[in-house]
Amino acid sequence: GLPAQQVLKVLLEGDPDNQHRQVGIVDLQGNAVTYTGKSCYDWAGGVTGDGVTAQGNILVSEDTVNAMLDTYLKTKGDLAERLLSALEAGQKAGGDRRGQQSANLLVYKKNGGYGGGSDVYIDVRVDDHPKATSELRRVFELYSMTLLEREDPKEVTELTPAVYQEIGNKLKKLGYLKEDSFSEKEVNPAFTRWIHTENFENKERKDNLVWNSVLNYLRTM
Repeated sequence: GLPAQQVLKVLLEGDPDNQHRQVGIVDLQGNAVTYTGKSCYDWAGGVTGDGVTAQGNILVSEDTVNAMLDTYLKTKGDLAERLLSALEAGQKAGGDRRGQQSANLLVYKKNGGYGGGSDVYIDVRVDDHPKATSELRRVFELYSMTLLEREDPKEVTELTPAVYQEIGNKLKKLGYLKEDSFSEKEVNPAFTRWIHTENFENKERKDNLVWNSVLNYLRTM
């Protein structure tokens, strides 16, 4: 319940090694504070904005954290998109001077876990990759497409006869249909099986519409 600045003060006072620490805190009122101990390796430091803090150490330069903050504040979209875009901007501005290895995105949301079973809305990570930031984006996009309900309601396509024909052709190629009759009656059950097989249950619809992300993914197969 304490404000960010007071939390930081308590943490530092209770830590004899506080000059080796780096921390960023945002409290429930959006107050942000960042701290970098004098013993952290250059370049090390952080910046804050309304409801956000960015920090790093062993960076190429302070351009990294400045780019992260600027991009986060300017990016449209949900929290996940803003965080990922900020991370990508930081990497483009120089990033860690040792290169890349790992990246992680963790977002909590009330009952945001799969089926509402937890508050872990997004938890994706890359532990060892030469282009970890790009790989995190790829993993996240797949995670988002299969498990998250975060798309623009307008990003849909009507299931017209022509679209059924296109979907039917793909499903036949993939072994979900045997005949060339691609009417709604034949395609819908096969399309449902494909959606469930690919773990797109969260993207299943019953209103004669299909999410563009699902349709585009099918097109790539």
